[in-house]
Amino acid sequence: MRRNWRGGALFLLLYLMALAATAPVSLAVKLLPGEVIAEDATGAVWKGNFRNLRWKNITLSRLSWQWGWYNGRPGVSVVANGETGRIEAAFGWLGSWWVAGGRWQASAQRLAAVMERAGIAPPLPLEASGEVILRLDRLRFTLSECLDLAAELDWRDAALSASGQRLSLGAPRLELNCQGRTIHAALHQPAAPLPLSAEGRLALSGDYRVFLRAGPADALPAQWLLILENITRPADGGQRIMEISGKWIRHPR
Repeated sequence: MRRNWRGGALFLLLYLMALAATAPVSLAVKLLPGEVIAEDATGAVWKGNFRNLRWKNITLSRLSWQWGWYNGRPGVSVVANGETGRIEAAFGWLGSWWVAGGRWQASAQRLAAVMERAGIAPPLPLEASGEVILRLDRLRFTLSECLDLAAELDWRDAALSASGQRLSLGAPRLELNCQGRTIHAALHQPAAPLPLSAEGRLALSGDYRVFLRAGPADALPAQWLLILENITRPADGGQRIMEISGKWIRHPR
């Protein structure tokens, strides 16, 4: 008798889950918080679309999602277009939050404009061009620490412009990983006219440190060499170095 009761309860639970998953997404929209605005919802809870989804100052357009199994784990795959470009990733929860197969792509100009509005601007009046692509292979984290991170950020056809003078940077690559409560980054750009390498870290507390090494800069135009000398100090072998550290404080809007 007890076995039959358990079987019936399991069947009822699965039936209710199936009803919830196949329910029209328009019904689920009514459960969203008041500050979240969804436009033109189509599909079901398990697979659907929003033409636009707005929350505070964030807007996502052509957002679609689908629940399923990803690398043997239950989760949801999301594709959206935002102010900073196109985003796609699968994520879920299995003892900790996980993200896999992530990809984000945007033009450098678009990204620079968003960073400037957010108060994150370079110390010099520089204009960036090229395409920025982030590939997130895997990420696992809790609210208190990063458990695993493997990601690469490529800046294709990278270039900076100042006072009408353009400097090509080739294709810099930034590699990201984490350990405990700290994210580590390493930048590589071996090509002329300005070979670059940098290492940085950002702690959950907001403390950060960046160490950059550039050069030799013999192939740089005079204007760019002057800019480089103003923001760095000399090192061995004709190279220039710069170190920045501080605390990143995110101000509420």
